[in-house]
Amino acid sequence: MTVAEARRQWPDKFLWLHPNLGWYAQPEAELISQIGHMVRDAGPRRYCLMISEEVPPDWERTVSAVLRET
Repeated sequence: MTVAEARRQWPDKFLWLHPNLGWYAQPEAELISQIGHMVRDAGPRRYCLMISEEVPPDWERTVSAVLRET
């Protein structure tokens, strides 16, 4: 189920969003673009981005980039 489908199905629920860990290996611009789509689909509130698998090896750069853009 996509984030947009989940938001349509449950507009009042809090969504825990789990970006694909592979996204963090892509160039920063691509990572930010994909995260941006996910965040837009989630709506202006009631969601959380999380990493529940491995922490990306260069997490200081990638996670910082995501936080700056969201």
